[in-house]
Formats: sequence, C-alpha cells, structure tokens
Amino acid sequence: MAAEDVTAADPRVAAFVDALSSLERDGEVDPLCQLYGDDAEVGSVQSAPPARGPEAARAFWTSYRASVGAAHSRFRSIVVEGDRAALEWQTESPAGEGVSYDGVTMLEFDGPSIQRSWAYFNPAVPGERLTTVQEGE
Repeated sequence: MAAEDVTAADPRVAAFVDALSSLERDGEVDPLCQLYGDDAEVGSVQSAPPARGPEAARAFWTSYRASVGAAHSRFRSIVVEGDRAALEWQTESPAGEGVSYDGVTMLEFDGPSIQRSWAYFNPAVPGERLTTVQEGE
C-alpha cells in the first residue's frame, strides 16, 4: 500500500506526517509536540537514553530541525498494525546543505496520542552536522 493510502486510512499517522511536514517547511514544532502523550518516549539511535514527555519531544524535534535545516522527508512505505506504525522515509536537505539519509520511524499510539517514537538510521550517514548540533544543545 502506498504511503498516501495509509495516511488517509489512519488519522494518527496522517497527523504525524502533516506535523513533520510543517516542521520541515515552516519550522513549527508545536503541531508535532501536541501529538505526544504526557509520558511519551521519544528518541533515535543517536539520542540515548530515550527522553519522556511533550517537552522531550519539543527538544528532540527542535534539535532535528536545527540539524537538517529546511530538509524534506518523503515516505516510501508506511505499515500500520493496530496501535503501531512503521514509516520508511528518505530525508534530503536543499541542494548544497549536504544532508541525505534513509531510515525508519516506529510509532506506538495510546488512543490518539503518540506513546513512543523512535527513529532508526545509520548515524554516520547524516554526517558531522547532526552530531555537532546534538552535542551543542
């Protein structure tokens, strides 16, 4: 099933994809953070240990935006099973900014809220830019 078909079939996934697009396009972090539950876990292979709660989501996604700039994520495949979703993506920055990498984000929902989000990717591929921004927080 194409990513567009799945987001239309699951409003929680559609809300995540839309909010991420808003963050990447406009720098607006609030729509994404509002999707997370009070005790939600957020992180990636590059951000151990996981952090919890809406403020942790804010810090995570603010750091993401600072590290990739005006990047754009394109979703290749989205699989939804009950309260879990796997989103395969490719993120690329505008020409000349040097960020291009692939990965998968796993989402777990509790009702309409994200209870856990975790991104898997090769941390060496995004390069020094991601590491430098996250260490400088």
